[in-house]
Amino acid sequence: MFGTIRRHQNWLWAVIITVIIISFVIFFAPDVKFGGRARPSAELLGSINGEALDLDEFNAAATEARLNAFLRSGGNWPDRDASSMDNLKRDAIFRAFLIRKLKEMHIQASPEAVARLARERLGENVVNNLRQFEKEYLAQGGVSLPELERYLEHEAGIQQLLQAATAGAKLIEPREAASLYRQQNEKLATQVALFSASNYLAKASVTPEAVTNYYTRQQALYRLPERIQVAYIPYYASNFMAEAEKTMAQRTNLNAQIDEIYLRQGPDSFKGTNDAKLPEAEAKAKIKELIKHDFALFEARRTANDFGTELYNQEITNAPAFEKLAAAKGLVVKTSPPFDRNKGLEDTEFPAAFRQKAFDMLDKQAVVYAPIVTSNAVYLIALKGKIPSELPTLAQIRDKVTADARHAQAMELARAAGNSFHTTLTNALAQKKPFAEVAEQAKVPVITVPPFSLSASITNLEAGINPRILQNVAESLKPGEASQFIPLMEGGMLVYLRERIPVSDEQLNKELPEFVGRLRFYRQNEAFNDWFRKQAEMAKLVVPQKETMSAPGGGSPGSQAQPGSAPKPAPAAAPKPAAPKPTASATPAPAPAAAAKPAAQK
Repeated sequence: MFGTIRRHQNWLWAVIITVIIISFVIFFAPDVKFGGRARPSAELLGSINGEALDLDEFNAAATEARLNAFLRSGGNWPDRDASSMDNLKRDAIFRAFLIRKLKEMHIQASPEAVARLARERLGENVVNNLRQFEKEYLAQGGVSLPELERYLEHEAGIQQLLQAATAGAKLIEPREAASLYRQQNEKLATQVALFSASNYLAKASVTPEAVTNYYTRQQALYRLPERIQVAYIPYYASNFMAEAEKTMAQRTNLNAQIDEIYLRQGPDSFKGTNDAKLPEAEAKAKIKELIKHDFALFEARRTANDFGTELYNQEITNAPAFEKLAAAKGLVVKTSPPFDRNKGLEDTEFPAAFRQKAFDMLDKQAVVYAPIVTSNAVYLIALKGKIPSELPTLAQIRDKVTADARHAQAMELARAAGNSFHTTLTNALAQKKPFAEVAEQAKVPVITVPPFSLSASITNLEAGINPRILQNVAESLKPGEASQFIPLMEGGMLVYLRERIPVSDEQLNKELPEFVGRLRFYRQNEAFNDWFRKQAEMAKLVVPQKETMSAPGGGSPGSQAQPGSAPKPAPAAAPKPAAPKPTASATPAPAPAAAAKPAAQK
């Protein structure tokens, strides 16, 4: 029910209440499609009062949205995968709307309020060393100090807006809070009678006729969706280690940088086998290997980008031409296994972006000029072909259908046994017989679950028991009562509530103040969400559908140049994408991924 505010030990800002917009049901455009346009439209950037957001306004809000994500995550810039960019674009549109509301309501935070927010968010040491902060951290995300200052001014104003919009949400009666705390934190002691289909497989018997009938009824389950195959060129980081070593040899201050990373991360950050702390020499050797890997991956990306540029310059737009040019360059082209939007790449090392970029090619050009970067390799891909949807014959998949039919019958047996036991148990409990005794006589396995509360996550449950269902069912029972039989994915269960363990007065007095703070925070978010929805409706705020939203700058191979660059939306679909320019002209910073997070200022 309640979110928690995490403190990041490597960062010295205190996280205060921030605007968290959840579960929006706003005017999402129903049938938006990207296409060639002369200028940005509401379909691309969203609109307010029927007017598309200005490109400069959107870019400014996108930078602030990235800064907000950076600060809230403890110093990690947002990922540049399509899903993260879609979320970022949505947040940028919402932020642009809030900034307009600040102007409309004449809310402007005082310099003192902005300075106070800066100290709370960044910490005193960072505020006193902003130039260093800009150089070490903001620059990684392509953000300048003036942009940070503008963000803080708007954020302080949004805090005032939040306070004004949620003033009534702070009023919480002590008795109400105490009652809610007791309800959320009393312990429920339960036992579960579990009926798993796997325990009934031995009793299930399927005839050839039953298998045929099952296949006929369930053909939709076996139909293979449309699949695709792609031709791809892998650039593995391991193949560029020699180039990485040459680059490292040119770094005269490499050892000093390794020492700095070691001190920044702290000796306890480097672990070996059995989670034991590595000796300093071994830790620094590990850092050096990470640096070498980063350099190698950078070189792989630069090489892939060079070939992507050549593909673009020669206007290569199909797989045969892609393979021909690669062969002329002595490059090895591989073919992926067939895959659909959900399955088919499980046994490969391809990232999620590989699948997404591949299916994007169905609607766009059949060659992706921009490298797809992963932690160990870089890929260039071209659409090889489409495999239409088909239904395998029973002869082709008989073993699978037989196993599925047997499992379905076992499921029916498990659920029949569960319903039968419920009838027996109801009669036995009415006669005051113990639950465990009734289950033992019926030879039903019983699991005693450690007492849990509604506010805590339940872990280490028997496979097949849904913890949320268990909590909800147990909450509705009185001590000594059993639930109905509850069907589950792999059978079903009955829940028996042994007792409710109340919260002690000592625990209540100790934890109630923090609980009230979380409750106030939760209610403020609810109140602000309600206010925001109403304001968005009045302003006719339109947000593009997720499937029509692409990473700002997406579509241009060169837009992936620097992973931390500020997002810039593609203003229009040009006749052909901007040429992918080499992005590895400068050597990368030698910090490994583990060292990317800001260290505590001392």
